Amino acid sequence: MKKQLALLGFVLLSPSFSLASEGLDSLEIQRVVRTNLNQVQHCYNQLQAVNSKAKGKIKVNFTIAPTGLVSKVGIAEDTIGDAKFGECLIGKIMRWRFPAPRGGKEFSTTYPFTLTPK
Repeated sequence: MKKQLALLGFVLLSPSFSLASEGLDSLEIQRVVRTNLNQVQHCYNQLQAVNSKAKGKIKVNFTIAPTGLVSKVGIAEDTIGDAKFGECLIGKIMRWRFPAPRGGKEFSTTYPFTLTPK
């Protein structure tokens, strides 16, 4: 029997679209983020279990290695202000796998998440 996660709030995506001749374009990044959005939601559910009114925006910087694995993650901006949520999110993103960036070089990007209670 699978355990179902309770949806305590919403994680909204705010992507911008552009095509890249090197690295990855925003559609490729968004596809991976959407595939792993349940992991971000898990972190937010944990936060809401202790603070049901938690909301805000968090921008995450991450670097994708030539293999497509995430090699670095950091918080660029955070209006939520909960260290455990930030640590949870960083841990999840470190396990994501992207397509190999075009050009065979590291690729860095920033991705915003907006968190809104139900």
